Amino acid sequence: MTGVTDEYGDKAKFSLPKNTVTIDELEKQIEYMDKIIFPAINERVLQINEELKKKYDHKNILIDIPKGIHVMVRLPHRPNKLAPIYEGPYTVVRRNKGGSYELKDEQGELLHRNYTPSELKMVTIDESTIENELYEVEDIRDHRGAAGEREYQSHNNTKVLEEGQRNRTFRE
Repeated sequence: MTGVTDEYGDKAKFSLPKNTVTIDELEKQIEYMDKIIFPAINERVLQINEELKKKYDHKNILIDIPKGIHVMVRLPHRPNKLAPIYEGPYTVVRRNKGGSYELKDEQGELLHRNYTPSELKMVTIDESTIENELYEVEDIRDHRGAAGEREYQSHNNTKVLEEGQRNRTFRE
């Protein structure tokens, strides 16, 4: 060997330990670890896994959406705060083996991708009530009440209603 020195060849610099362990001592240490250390580690791992499972189950609620139900799809990116959060409605066609859902739009065409349950929101569509609650307002002349309970006066003295209210005159 030319030019290469054996750094570990120097026995004074790298000596073996003087206090070696006998086979009986080694077996005692293995038995101690097998009876005390490993079960304690296993118990702690099971405890941590149980805590993580509780947190996951609390945060991620598994839902089963039946076939034919109307759903809205949560939009991942909105350009601003005033943009809608959900898009739809769509109809559930089926649930895949992996748990995602195939959806179709109002024209009956399948959407280009499948959606996880966390991306969907179930909605009820009662078409008979939709037709009865639609109003066309030319202008709003006055309003009263706090936000969420606000009433509006239109050109013919009827209120523009919030959801779930019935039509009455503004002066009532």
